[in-house]
Amino acid sequence: MPIQVPSIREFPEDDRIWRLDWVGAVEQHPGEPKIDVYLSPAKPGVDAPRVQADFEEAGTKIQVGAGQLPLLIIGTLWRRQRRLRQAMGQQATLLNVHINSDTVKLVDAKTSLADRRWLIPPFAHQIDKSAWTSQCLAIEHEGDPYGILLPVTEAIRFYYAVSSDLAHAAFGGAFRFHMDTLANPGLTGMLPGTKRMVVQLRQWLADDDAWVIARVLEDRFAAAGVNRIYDSLLRNTANTKPAFPECSLPFSGVTDWDTRGVSLPGEAGAKRWLIHELQRCSAPFPFEELEVVRDNDSRKAEDPDKDLPPEEKKPAWAGGSKVEKPTSGSQLQSDDPPDVDLASVGIPLASERFGFLHGKEIIKTPKEQCKYKSASLRKPKSSDLLGTGNPVNSPTGVGQAKIGWQNPEVERRKRLPASFDAVLQIVDELNKINGVSALVRPSAAGIDYLRPAKRSRISQWGYLDQDAKSVRRVLVVDIRTPKASACLIEFEQRAAESYKLALLVSGNQTVLSNMTLSPLLGALVSAQGVWSRIKSLPDDAHLVLFKHTRPSAAEFAKAIEKALVDVFP
Repeated sequence: MPIQVPSIREFPEDDRIWRLDWVGAVEQHPGEPKIDVYLSPAKPGVDAPRVQADFEEAGTKIQVGAGQLPLLIIGTLWRRQRRLRQAMGQQATLLNVHINSDTVKLVDAKTSLADRRWLIPPFAHQIDKSAWTSQCLAIEHEGDPYGILLPVTEAIRFYYAVSSDLAHAAFGGAFRFHMDTLANPGLTGMLPGTKRMVVQLRQWLADDDAWVIARVLEDRFAAAGVNRIYDSLLRNTANTKPAFPECSLPFSGVTDWDTRGVSLPGEAGAKRWLIHELQRCSAPFPFEELEVVRDNDSRKAEDPDKDLPPEEKKPAWAGGSKVEKPTSGSQLQSDDPPDVDLASVGIPLASERFGFLHGKEIIKTPKEQCKYKSASLRKPKSSDLLGTGNPVNSPTGVGQAKIGWQNPEVERRKRLPASFDAVLQIVDELNKINGVSALVRPSAAGIDYLRPAKRSRISQWGYLDQDAKSVRRVLVVDIRTPKASACLIEFEQRAAESYKLALLVSGNQTVLSNMTLSPLLGALVSAQGVWSRIKSLPDDAHLVLFKHTRPSAAEFAKAIEKALVDVFP
């Protein structure tokens, strides 16, 4: 997930936990299509929902811009309009999934079987009645024609709408009718005698969008799958029906899927699997390498001595200002379009969703000469109010959000840094472990910061920046297993510091309260960040410390799981 997920203004803003139940119909609007999102609240008193029975039957439907689809994952939990790190469902790896015209078919979400049983029974997963005719891909698995159920919108999100820009392209028909707006067809294709695909990508798209575009251009299954999205919307809209999208998968053959989802009852005691989130697919691409070149490319030549002199170069495509990062106050909304004169904000979704791309990077061939020179970038004002629609030349006060998928450069043995972002990655990995749930604790007075113990004019450890009088923020993660609970605590550190990450483990299901943690954090300030100097811990709490030396969030999560088992076997 991204470094900072903005809140979504249309989501409920109360203190209840809301589950994203389903993503449904698409409606065309000027500037950006809108997509239906269904949410249901957890029952009163349920602060760590695990199953369908933990949620109210009555939910709500909202509409948001279709460019937000990369963030709209079934089973994710939200509170006060923000996505929590925890999600519903269990992890499952599905091996040897056969994808072809005989094994895959479209079925309604509320299909009733011959024995009058729901294919997706409401006690397993609730779907609002108005979305019953939305569709799933039913995939034959282990002899059951309904062995795997994949919601169509999840297939679109995972394979085609990997970014806001590609979501607009998929729902707006660009793949079907305006491919030239995505790539230059005359300079795009396979290099003869090689397995390298070259894409001359249009400037408004991100480099990693080219993986999807190249796949669509070179694989007839991918082209048919993405074109079916717009075709189905066009057909349904013409027939004045709810425009539930259809699609097919971008390959034919055998794949392995890493998923999060829920088990459904099948025939004769067998189990079916409803996918909430596709996380990784092993299916191959129709090329081995991808090279991206750009229109009006201002990259410098490899050898400056052979480059053209500056006076002979043409101005490159200027674009906007440098894309900024979201802030803690950033909020997505779908009522007003972005203002072209405001800065763009990038929201990166880094993940290795396609196993075939593991370790692969986009090739940028060095240039012998550069015909263009960089144009001056605009420096527009920033805004915390964001939208994913097309920018307009009017003062709306809304900045453009560019949600995008990134295929990470794989550097496995680097040290995971001491940072809040690293901890959030660890939370994601903990939630992939069966029997473990991890949830970032909402902000609360007393545990948000390490508050200085002395007068403000005195130089002291408690300040992250003494001159600015900025105090160190604290991130608390609540972790639960069947036998124990724990609090993972990280605080902000200066560049040259290397304090340890703390895990406070308790032998019951009740995590340490804010009232208990507040004086403990005060003692940590007195101990200048060294946990082992704290003489008194809460009753029944065991302290486990971790150095920031592990190379990945997954290895950190495994170490935390082992610590929980070691303390309370």
